[in-house]
Amino acid sequence: MKKLINDLSLVIAADRLLVGDMISSVYYSDVFYEVKDVNVVVMVASAEEVELVVKCCIRYKIGILSRGAGLSYTGGVVAEGLVVLDMSLMDKVLSVDVENGVVVVEAGCSWKHLLGELSVHGVKTRFWGTLSGIHATVGGSLSQHSLFWGSARYGCSAESVLGLEVVSGLGEKLNVGCLGNGSAAFRWFGVDSCGLFLGDCGAFGVKTKVALRLVSDSLYTDGVSFEFKHRSSFLKALQAVANSGIGTEVVGFDPLLQQARLKRESLVSDLKVVSEVAKHEKSILRSLWSLLTFAFYGRRKFSPDCYQLHVLSEQYSRASLKEDIKQLHSLAYAHGGNKLPTIIPKALRANPFSPLNNMLGPQGERWLPIHGIVAHGDAEIVCSELADLFVMHASEMQKYKVTYSILFSALGSQGAVIEPVFYWEDELYAIHAKYIDTGYLSRLRKFPANPDGKLLVLHLKDKIIAIFTKYHAVHFQIGRSYPYLVKLAPSNAKLVRDIKNILDPHNVMNPGVLGL
Repeated sequence: MKKLINDLSLVIAADRLLVGDMISSVYYSDVFYEVKDVNVVVMVASAEEVELVVKCCIRYKIGILSRGAGLSYTGGVVAEGLVVLDMSLMDKVLSVDVENGVVVVEAGCSWKHLLGELSVHGVKTRFWGTLSGIHATVGGSLSQHSLFWGSARYGCSAESVLGLEVVSGLGEKLNVGCLGNGSAAFRWFGVDSCGLFLGDCGAFGVKTKVALRLVSDSLYTDGVSFEFKHRSSFLKALQAVANSGIGTEVVGFDPLLQQARLKRESLVSDLKVVSEVAKHEKSILRSLWSLLTFAFYGRRKFSPDCYQLHVLSEQYSRASLKEDIKQLHSLAYAHGGNKLPTIIPKALRANPFSPLNNMLGPQGERWLPIHGIVAHGDAEIVCSELADLFVMHASEMQKYKVTYSILFSALGSQGAVIEPVFYWEDELYAIHAKYIDTGYLSRLRKFPANPDGKLLVLHLKDKIIAIFTKYHAVHFQIGRSYPYLVKLAPSNAKLVRDIKNILDPHNVMNPGVLGL
């Protein structure tokens, strides 16, 4: 390692080559997994520097992982004995081509920064970020696969990519998709080599530049909210809305998640949110209506024992949007939905990249989501088996102070996203202090280490993944947590390994992710 550090010092500025006490403890974990030691962190500033670092790592047969904000929870951005590439300095928006509908950004650019840069041009990307997009990076989201903003209509993050610049495990720069085929803004020309590097968790290369598809942001937006007494009717409504293609974002809460949300947010924070909603309305009358709706209903309208469905939609005219909202009402009513004020959808849209206070439970508990993407037709049986699992382990969960809730979303007609979320009393990591609002964090309880609680969460996580696997679920953020190669047919697994051997014959690119 000393020889590697010496070689790196010849090509990387001293203040960007972090060793020993220079390394912040933030690099020692993601949101859930933690390692005991990180030897070297390199804050790269260009694709050329990435090439040089990779070649140094090849020379000494030492692995490398690239890290954006580190906001994953599956171990894909933490590992002992590897060189960490911090991509945060590569955060520039390089070009915005409104005429051809493409933007090119460096991989370390956050979704919030990108949206801000694009807003002056009246455009945005089709998929325009995760809920953690205040810090989460474009490159990290593409390595992991991600969803939320735009996903119900346009799919996951990968479906908005037009091209990539990648440094492979050979230390060679590759340009794929529209960045390599000569097209201004078209990805598919023969073999889709661009797709090889999407969802790879960095196993095939380090993404340094990304081209994304643009759409107009001069849209009218509105939303609907409904509650359902029964899970089955809620899931049928979620499927109907997702299949309609009307919504741009579709999200659902189980009763426990709604209760946790109400515990977390104070009246003061609610008022701040509704103020943002009012500012984002396109007319004074609509702003006043938003304020009056909140003042009249506040939290009183929400039933704590119901499932909630919240949908946002966009259109280029108010008339078209009105028709969309009418159709969404019809779909929800057909499955027994009870209309709610649209406070939550509008609050989400008014502040899409809020501070990451949801990284903890309402009292300051640790937080871990586990998700599966299942066929809509399997969602009910999956939820039924999850409920049975939680009943079976209720006494243990009570003993070790572990609670749960479930978040739902949709990737259009492709599938329902079911995401059980665990909360348990435990000590925090440095990454929590970095990303959670300081004032909010100071008001929360501080808990001692709870290794038994964490072990129970790990045990339940494995049980949940087994249920998902039984019903052929797939996963984003595979990292080192979700099964991948073992779920593939032998010939398909061999193909993935062969591609890995070609692009990374020295196995220096984030070894261990994807089961490689």
